[in-house]
Amino acid sequence: MNQREIHLRLPWKNAVHQFLKVHDQRVEAVREALTAIEACDARPDSEPAGIDEGIDQLRSAIAGLRESVAERAALLSSQPLSPPVPRLLHALMRLGEDELAQQCQHVSQRTAMLHSRAITLFVCHFQLAELLQSLIHLIASGSSQHIDATALRGGLLDNAA
Repeated sequence: MNQREIHLRLPWKNAVHQFLKVHDQRVEAVREALTAIEACDARPDSEPAGIDEGIDQLRSAIAGLRESVAERAALLSSQPLSPPVPRLLHALMRLGEDELAQQCQHVSQRTAMLHSRAITLFVCHFQLAELLQSLIHLIASGSSQHIDATALRGGLLDNAA
């Protein structure tokens, strides 16, 4: 390890630790927002205002995640490694920071699970909206036609998959 790496390592390590802590809090805020939206969806008597509050909470939490992306880029550009590595986890492993690397991996896994949950919620809402559109169209037309089979099978997103 050269002199520059020794000099920059401790402040960078502290910055990474703080970043992981804040990012984990931001991930938790998104998780709570998704839970609030799902809770409104589960109650048939839920007020539209409750759903709007959940969506506003989700927007705010996602803005925090966007800040994390910028902070991560700044950390990667200031890493004390020569040549620099493209992933924070790899930088930590290369510096021998096993504890921070494990924390980074844990936060990364939570972020990935949250991403899957958000995609699932979006797809469910999209499918429900598409089915509702088909039902409204069917009722409005006064027709005795059957509901479009693609709407029942999942529609455009399932067909694309």
